Amino acid sequence: MPNCVRTIIIPILSLIAHLVAFFQFQLRDVQVFLPPQWLSQFIFLLCVSSVSSLFLPFFYNKNTLLWSVLAVKVGILVLLGLPFSGYLGIYTTLLGFLIIEGFTYLSFRGGVVFTILSTGIFIYVQRPIMVWGVKMPASSPHDHISALFIFSMIALLSGLLRFRYDQQVSVQDLDHALDEATLQLARANLQLQEYAMLSEREAKQNERKRLIREMHDTLAYTFTNLIMTLEAAIDLSPGDKTKLKTFLEQARDQAKEGMGEVRNILYATQPIQLKEEKGLTAIYHLTQTFTKATRIKVELNLGDAPLSFGEEADWAIYRLVQEGMTNALRHGKATIIKVSFYQEKNGIRTQIKDNGCGMREKTPQKGCGLKGMTERIEQLGGQLDIYNEPKQGFTLSAWIPLKEG
Repeated sequence: MPNCVRTIIIPILSLIAHLVAFFQFQLRDVQVFLPPQWLSQFIFLLCVSSVSSLFLPFFYNKNTLLWSVLAVKVGILVLLGLPFSGYLGIYTTLLGFLIIEGFTYLSFRGGVVFTILSTGIFIYVQRPIMVWGVKMPASSPHDHISALFIFSMIALLSGLLRFRYDQQVSVQDLDHALDEATLQLARANLQLQEYAMLSEREAKQNERKRLIREMHDTLAYTFTNLIMTLEAAIDLSPGDKTKLKTFLEQARDQAKEGMGEVRNILYATQPIQLKEEKGLTAIYHLTQTFTKATRIKVELNLGDAPLSFGEEADWAIYRLVQEGMTNALRHGKATIIKVSFYQEKNGIRTQIKDNGCGMREKTPQKGCGLKGMTERIEQLGGQLDIYNEPKQGFTLSAWIPLKEG
């Protein structure tokens, strides 16, 4: 049951039920022999029962204490009803509301068990008994049937309300768990996409390094051997065979020249250090990756924004776009996200708008992510604004000043 029902409404109704029982005691139609002190004892037991009802909300989700208090209330009800025997008015009022309390504070199954046990005790005590040496008359079958019918209707309505509430809570919990699972899956997909991009770039770089090593090792070894061979031929050639020596010297020089050229090529094909993406380039790849991972369409409008806003601003805007798209996925259940940039005054305006359901509150509270974004943007001298229209979408709008030069 909702918290306000458990802590406010049911306790107030319980006090009213006990007050009605007191008036029933005063206005009872059946004349039963009661000792003078019974009035004070009746009021005492009635007060204990009503105070016990006030403590029930504090024992919610504490089954042992909850069952103990309810058992005490059943025992008090038996003591309250014994002297009246044939008069079931007080029993009907207090036990009927006790059934309501059982379904309110216990689970649905617990409420059913409690109703069966308390009703069974009621049936058991409705038999001829001796009180203060006087034989009490038994209540009529008509009163028994009426009381049981009332208890059945109260139990049926209370049970249906409790069952419906439990089902509603279960559906809400399931929706929440599904949303969390979807978000975690989307985040994992995003990370996988980013990892795949980085892995592809790293694989290309490693392949280039491998080819360079192989070319260097193979060609350098070959040309070195050729040079050494020609050097040996020059040393072994006869002094009068100048023509042979000339050819060998030319071959040696060509081999040296070829080796030099290969080295120049190798140096020219050294892997270029891959620079970290920044500015609009990084945001473009971020939106592309997000679309691939979540199937949510992201419309990117770069406007007249520069390619880079400065190192700190690049990082702040990147995180802002990332946070805005994640919130649109998680909270708004959006299908289209519009990310736009344009220059405004001496700064850059970034806007992330979705077509989701928005938030219930007209002015929503900032979570940890948006608080961090706000602080980061304010440190750069900018400002972050939030616009929320329930069932019409959510908008993040940030302005950051651009550094001159």
